[in-house]
Amino acid sequence: MGSKSSSSKSSSDYLIQPTTTTNLGTFGSTTTGATGSTWTPSDFQNKFTTNAQQQALNAQNAISDRAVSEEKVNAMNSKFNDSFNANYLAPAMQKGLLRGSTASDIYTMGQKQYAQDYQDLVDAEEQRQYQALANALANYTTIYDMATGTTGLSNAQNQAASNYYLAANNAKNTKNANTFSGLASSLGSLGGLGG
Repeated sequence: MGSKSSSSKSSSDYLIQPTTTTNLGTFGSTTTGATGSTWTPSDFQNKFTTNAQQQALNAQNAISDRAVSEEKVNAMNSKFNDSFNANYLAPAMQKGLLRGSTASDIYTMGQKQYAQDYQDLVDAEEQRQYQALANALANYTTIYDMATGTTGLSNAQNQAASNYYLAANNAKNTKNANTFSGLASSLGSLGGLGG
């Protein structure tokens, strides 16, 4: 009976995709392997993204609900009125520089001017919210750029490691092929001598 040999390769005969990790601290880290890349944000990036999300939501709410902008303008006006009365009108009246009717006239004129400017103030507040939304979205772009850059570096590092292992494996296979070729050549020469 003859013996049967099976031709099987061991796992060391196959190249294994290396796993590399690129850690850029504040910019996060990326691990790249046979199944792709996984980016892990830093604590800074998590906080930055959470802050950007909150800013975007606040701006969207103010833009979609004009009452939010009106409320802000009314709150600013109320604060201004309180300050104006406490810091200018009341002291002027106490020092006898203004009479009550004059102070009342000044206050009334201020309110008329406020009523005329009200729409412009609300529009300006809405524009401020649009700018806040644009800034929040730019923050997302910044984090995306960080993730893309870190992942690109990890992919390049992984490709370099793969190329190194491939070259080493090819050199090993070439050495083995040359050894077997030399052995076969020697055996062939020996066979020619015997004839």
